[in-house]
Order: sequence, then C-alpha cells, then structure tokens
Amino acid sequence: MRWVAENTPRNSRFLVLTGNPDGMCDSLSEWFPALAQRTSLTTIQGREWLLGNEFDVFAEHRANIQDCIDEGLECLDGESGYFGEDYDYVYISTAPPIGNCKFLNTPRKNVPALVIALEDDAHYSILYRSENVVIFRKTG
Repeated sequence: MRWVAENTPRNSRFLVLTGNPDGMCDSLSEWFPALAQRTSLTTIQGREWLLGNEFDVFAEHRANIQDCIDEGLECLDGESGYFGEDYDYVYISTAPPIGNCKFLNTPRKNVPALVIALEDDAHYSILYRSENVVIFRKTG
C-alpha cells in the first residue's frame, strides 16, 4: 500500500479485490484507503453510514465482485459497472485466502484467473507485482 501511495496520483480510484466476499473480515480492503491514501470503490467499512438503506445492495455487489478474482474478465466487466466505469486501477491480492475471518493455511492453488485475464487484455497493463499483490492500470 505504501507503493500505491508513493506511485499513483492522489485522485486514483481502485477496485480492491481480495477474493474475500465478507467485507467485514477483509482487513486489506478496510485499511487500503487509510494506508494507500487512495479511494477504494469496493471497501465496505464506513459505507453503512453513507448509504443508509442501500448498504445491503452495496454489500451484495461487493461480494459479487470479489468472486471475480477466480472467474476472470467477463465477471469483472459485469460487476464493475455498479462501482462505476471510472476506476483507474485493479488491486488484486494473491495472498492466501481467508475463511471465517481467518487466514487459511493453504496458499492459493493457482494464479487467480482474473490476473491471467488482465495480463492478456490490451485495456490493462501491469503496474506493480509482488509475492502477494498484482496491480493493473486500466488503459482503455
């Protein structure tokens, strides 16, 4: 997240994907806006105060887009519309998955399908890669 804060414009908008459908157990998404100092369109914390009766709708869409990490680009294209087409980056965690609010002891079996799909799509370019994160810039 430090890299994001130091290497992306302050007004950048991110889709943060961890594969964790439970937003209340997703510490990476929760801390992203504070530590990266950038907007996360998919972070649930704080939205309960801002969205009122629409909070449940947001939570459902947030869970749906998290599934895209293992499904690919068609899923991302379909689900990202709810969050707006004006996102600049897709932040994908490749860290071990979380179940029941705890890290599972098993690493991801494969590279997430969405990472592979975005690597092959001309509308995205890899901006950053580490052992646990791949960040794509939306180019078109």
